[in-house]
Amino acid sequence: MSIEKIEKLLDEKVRPALAADGGDIKVVGFDEEEGVLTVKFLGACSGCPAQQQTVEGIVEKEIADALPMVKKVEIDTSVDQDLLDFASRILRHEI
Repeated sequence: MSIEKIEKLLDEKVRPALAADGGDIKVVGFDEEEGVLTVKFLGACSGCPAQQQTVEGIVEKEIADALPMVKKVEIDTSVDQDLLDFASRILRHEI
């Protein structure tokens, strides 16, 4: 299964709901063997405490209906290294 199919489904079914709240979603990867889709929330959704509920209530439901090979959706909560470097420079008063 291609990432393009997942992206198309997200564009049609998930992103409009997230955009209404100032957020978005990014596909980080898909493990075809395990059926695990990893996503990262962006914008207003990136710090939202309801990320897991969004995955369960919107993302998994929409994807499971259309793409049964996706068994689970996981959230990537890692922080971008560029952002960490930028914050470090601020703390050292370099910026």
